[in-house]
Amino acid sequence: MKPLFKYLLIISSLGFGSLTFFGFIAYQNSVSIGIFKQHDLLIELTHQMLTTKPKVNTPATLSAWLNNDKFISGSIFTILIRDENNQLIASKSGYSSKVDISYISNLKTPSLNSTETDFLTHKNLRYIWHEDTIDNSPYTFILYYASKPNEQSFYFDYMALPLIISAFITFWVSLWGALVLSNLFKRIEEQKKLMEHNSLHDTLTGLPNRALFSDRLNHAFSIAKRDNSCFSLCMLDLDRFKEINDTLGHSCGDKLLIEVSKRLEKSVRDCDTVSRLGGDEFAIIIRDADAFKTAVVAERISKSLKEEYVFDDEKFNISGSLGIAYYPLHGDNENVLLSCSDIAMYSAKKLNIDYVIYNEDESKIDNNKTKNNSLSLFSDLKQAIEQDQFEVHYQPKLDVKSNKITSMEAL
Repeated sequence: MKPLFKYLLIISSLGFGSLTFFGFIAYQNSVSIGIFKQHDLLIELTHQMLTTKPKVNTPATLSAWLNNDKFISGSIFTILIRDENNQLIASKSGYSSKVDISYISNLKTPSLNSTETDFLTHKNLRYIWHEDTIDNSPYTFILYYASKPNEQSFYFDYMALPLIISAFITFWVSLWGALVLSNLFKRIEEQKKLMEHNSLHDTLTGLPNRALFSDRLNHAFSIAKRDNSCFSLCMLDLDRFKEINDTLGHSCGDKLLIEVSKRLEKSVRDCDTVSRLGGDEFAIIIRDADAFKTAVVAERISKSLKEEYVFDDEKFNISGSLGIAYYPLHGDNENVLLSCSDIAMYSAKKLNIDYVIYNEDESKIDNNKTKNNSLSLFSDLKQAIEQDQFEVHYQPKLDVKSNKITSMEAL
């Protein structure tokens, strides 16, 4: 169910439920009102209506009052005005009055008070009424109400229209409320999705960041172990990126990273993952790929990166050093495979070639050579210091403008 309809249904249900509840209470109050209570209500209504009569009481003014009064026209009652001879001088029926005006016009009505128990019945309608004298005039004001014997009182008749109007108002309020809530929750959901996306993606390129890359890599391990398949991990470092960034500015460097990201994504399949780990370093997971498939992708990536870049009328070319490691050949967990692909990447950069596939034996030899050279140099320097074999020569640094010696440097 769409959010809009869900909220509309909830709010409408609450609104119509409230209307039904209060309507039921009104109905219960209505059917519990007996004929004498109804007569008491007629007395109160008569007094209220007479407060709006004209100051001059003539047949013409009274007739005009009945015809023009909006409350009387919209009521459920019938009103007669008689003179002292019981002659009818004016009458008016509300829009929903059930009173037979031709019948009561010729009827000499006795007063109905709280001590009487009889009432008139005509054509299966029960008539109740109240009559009152109009002040400072010979005229009598009579208010009639007619209903079926088993029907609810005029109280509910009078409340029916407001309840219907309230129902329509409730529907429209529910509709607008549902729209507002739907829009509000939609924005909250969009903000939530945006925050989740930003927490897992690089803000500059939109590529998966290190956290999402780690999750994708562990997922690739799980699938490969389950299906007894293989995949490759490639580490990419751009050549001369620092030079371009320092020379052409960080804005150009950012544009370069964005363009490289697009080219990398176009060079792999949808099931593969291209991630930016930071700076100009990228990682690529190539799913279900052996050595041949990986080499094809590596060639495609290298070719794509070497195409000319044009930013702000500046044209230049760059390349990348790609290190490749395979699962399960080179490692069966994240740290080992990352380390192998990283070593292969630095080998490619050192050899100035497009890509290198990790070779365990060569890496061990290179690492041993590096370690041996470092240890040998450290040992020689320590021995030279202990035996005071260093000979320091100082050379003055001259300021050309002042022709004065400003400092010394050691050689």
